[in-house]
Amino acid sequence: MEYKKVNSVIGNKIYTLFIADTEEKRNKGLSGIPSLKSNEGMLFIFEKPDFYHFWMKDMQFPLDFIFINENQIVDFIENLSPRSYPNSFTSKERANKIIELKSGEVKKINLKKGTNITFITIN
Repeated sequence: MEYKKVNSVIGNKIYTLFIADTEEKRNKGLSGIPSLKSNEGMLFIFEKPDFYHFWMKDMQFPLDFIFINENQIVDFIENLSPRSYPNSFTSKERANKIIELKSGEVKKINLKKGTNITFITIN
């Protein structure tokens, strides 16, 4: 599957995010991918804010989830293990974007709720 990319400034670090903006891409997510670089992740984009559920099906490494409404962080979940499948996870507040990063990134950048995220389009 071909993915568009966007750069995002999260905390004090720039990440390259693969965009999952269709049902097919959102369903696949990062499943089956052997690893990510520490500056890579996936950005899930939804049409409206809601409580979207995620699971770790076919994941090969743990993840941090960042839940965003518009461009502001409303919640995050750290260190979700692939062994947590079939459990699903969602935010405490509605979100219209979710970022998945390699586990430990949220802690490294000292992320806080209410932080604004900047997205920079890659041509």
